[in-house]
Amino acid sequence: MNRYAVLGMLLSLLLTVGISSPWAESEGIQATIIDRAGTRFEVSSFQYHEHDTFSFSRGTEWKTLKFRRIEKIEFLGGRSDEEPPIRVTLLDGKTLAGTVRVGGAGSGGYTYGTSSPTFTGKTNLGKFVISLKDIKEVIFHHEKQAVKRCPTCGRKFEQEGYRFCPYDGTKLEAVNEDTTKVKAPQPSKE
Repeated sequence: MNRYAVLGMLLSLLLTVGISSPWAESEGIQATIIDRAGTRFEVSSFQYHEHDTFSFSRGTEWKTLKFRRIEKIEFLGGRSDEEPPIRVTLLDGKTLAGTVRVGGAGSGGYTYGTSSPTFTGKTNLGKFVISLKDIKEVIFHHEKQAVKRCPTCGRKFEQEGYRFCPYDGTKLEAVNEDTTKVKAPQPSKE
């Protein structure tokens, strides 16, 4: 086989399987950023330190979560706090409390040197950059997945690949409810 045939087969395989890069997943990440003044920004290609993950401290534990697992992040402290408390709400409804280092000099590994940590992305006006100190809330927009529910604990899951409840091991059931429609009140039978 000549090298052009081999190259053609490799290219065909890559196009079939898909070529991925560390930034490929963040291209589709969309979020609404609400700053401390209440201004809302619709951001695409959303990233934190050029990644699609968010890292924070939970006491002595360091936690890193993929954006695709997060519903929202709330920054609960004041703008002058060096390590404000945060609340992370996951898509399965679980909430995690912690802190995030937003200071500059002397924060070392938390903020990659002396620069303040930022979220970045694109808006319809161009490149978007905002310091964590200026954020009140980040709300992630996820494509809706098929909703499944645990018949034992009642939790709902929208993540792909969940077949069993991660909390109790029960097989998940499909949820057939349409949450986009408001049900009309039924007339009383008097």
